Amino acid sequence: MGPLPSPWVCMASAPTLAPLSAVDAVTPAIHRTKAQLFQPFRFSHWWRLALTALLAGEIGSGGNWGNWNVPERSGQDKDFFLQAAPPWADWHDFLPLIVTLVLFGLVLLVIFIYISSVFRFILLDSVLRERVHIREGWRRWQDCGGRFFLWQIGFTAVMLTLLGLGIGLPLLYAWRRGMFHAAAEHVGALVAVGLLVLLVGGALLIAGALAGVFAKDFVVPLMALEDLSAMEAWRRLLPMLKSEKGPYAGYLGMKILLAIASGILFGILSLIALLVVAIPVVIVGIVVGVLVATLGLTWNPLTIVLAVLAGAVVLFGLFWMMALVSVPPVVFFQFYTLHFFGSRYGRLGAILSPPAAPPAPQAVSAPA
Repeated sequence: MGPLPSPWVCMASAPTLAPLSAVDAVTPAIHRTKAQLFQPFRFSHWWRLALTALLAGEIGSGGNWGNWNVPERSGQDKDFFLQAAPPWADWHDFLPLIVTLVLFGLVLLVIFIYISSVFRFILLDSVLRERVHIREGWRRWQDCGGRFFLWQIGFTAVMLTLLGLGIGLPLLYAWRRGMFHAAAEHVGALVAVGLLVLLVGGALLIAGALAGVFAKDFVVPLMALEDLSAMEAWRRLLPMLKSEKGPYAGYLGMKILLAIASGILFGILSLIALLVVAIPVVIVGIVVGVLVATLGLTWNPLTIVLAVLAGAVVLFGLFWMMALVSVPPVVFFQFYTLHFFGSRYGRLGAILSPPAAPPAPQAVSAPA
């Protein structure tokens, strides 16, 4: 493992801080967020943070944006769109393309998980140092990000296996017993199987979500500050969690409440921004549709691939707009976590609240 980057080499004697409660950590997080983003406002810093947060996977959908309903067409226009639609009746002709796109999507997913693992550390570094250098950060944190990526892949594989066993085995048992073929005769047993699947699946999903939050919020700083592997960081974290179950439970509850409030506020702002962006996108889509109709193009592997690429570009642009709007909550939640954890982890606390420099010695004038 390589040495820590020089800006993160902490003081050996970290200041002793009183542990902050989940509520007490809110105020310093707000102050640090305002100071970094608005005192002064720097758009170059803002958009770099937005890109870093987007690539770190910190930008969520913010809820259901509603269903887009395409109006019904009739007559000649309807016949045209029916003719231009993909020939789903002959879907087997597109099976090689479908398999290729699925495999390509899986590869892209793995690549994005790796990129987000590295950018998780870049985001942490950028917020603490109040400056974003993406290329430099990629070189600096690629090793830590790679270790975190391997842990995420392994953890995902374990969770999928447990979900498959916890849900699949009861369903397999019910199927082997013929309960699905004669459901009316096995209502009680099917209800019991359904409850078992719901309880086991729900418990596993909750446990996985908690592990994901603790890994993102606490394991990543431990890995970054002490150059640990993910498993070594977990071994450092677990005794902390056991010694303060109440405060950490309060942290989770407070974070959920803050996330709900932030999601409502910035979800509305994101929706407004998306509607503004949607206008030129719809205009361009109409122009492209007219050109396609004029040229008489039909669906084939090439046009499908081009449509997928165009959709990916539009989707990235929409997420980019959401990322710009979501910079304040992203920075706030980073500081909220860091202040809560830093008051319990001295090395992080030394970065958040470095000891004051000793006063400069005053010159002593010679006696007259």
